Amino acid sequence: MRYSQYDYHPTMDSSSDTIENWWSDHWKARKGLTEHQFDTPVWETIKDIVQTPGTLLEAGCGVPNWVKHFDKLGFDAIGVDFAPTGLLIGLKDEPNLKLMRSDFRQLAVSDNSMDYILSLGAIEHDKAGPDKALKEFHRTLKSDGYLMCSVPCLNIKRQLGLPLLVARDQLKRTKILRKLWNKTEPFEFYQYVWSPATYRKILAKAGFELIEMRGYGYKENPSVIESSMTKIYNLYGPHMMMAICKKIR
Repeated sequence: MRYSQYDYHPTMDSSSDTIENWWSDHWKARKGLTEHQFDTPVWETIKDIVQTPGTLLEAGCGVPNWVKHFDKLGFDAIGVDFAPTGLLIGLKDEPNLKLMRSDFRQLAVSDNSMDYILSLGAIEHDKAGPDKALKEFHRTLKSDGYLMCSVPCLNIKRQLGLPLLVARDQLKRTKILRKLWNKTEPFEFYQYVWSPATYRKILAKAGFELIEMRGYGYKENPSVIESSMTKIYNLYGPHMMMAICKKIR
């Protein structure tokens, strides 16, 4: 199951200049890099996987906080993004970071060269689907390496509310409401939101063995029922799901 989320954004299959400009504007508000990432939900999700320093590529790094984090931990870390603004913010703070302005669906990286590939909420934005990105991740990851790739989760709560999400999108695209809200941007595809089962199939098709699917980005003050359900099934209500994978072919 998947939900195709639309919003007031340039479509991800528009010209590369349009998309790069949009993401560059998205990162402009960031003032600099954080000192570390130890206090983030993502770190709690992956810290047991990245115990041994090695080569690490972050695909879609934006402002390269994670590249800096792993660089300080002794990793040979590389950040890749096609929007320059985030990369320039990183280089202003940390001039020696390894950053590459590139499309992660066409990586200028050797085959079987990465011990780890990290991608946080990136592959879901390609309207054509994640296959090209995952193919590149598979090509560049070592046979014993780890892929850590997170996407929005069509969790049980969202599945139950899916008709309301679809109805909301229909309302947001109407001419009257667009005029009332003074929205001039095109109402276009923004991202896919997959169910855990569908995401597992996508990863398997790309040649990855799923070690574990982990949720993060939970509601800060959940109800007793939500807390109980999460203890039973960790993907009951997280905003994001992180696939921990290895290559199978």
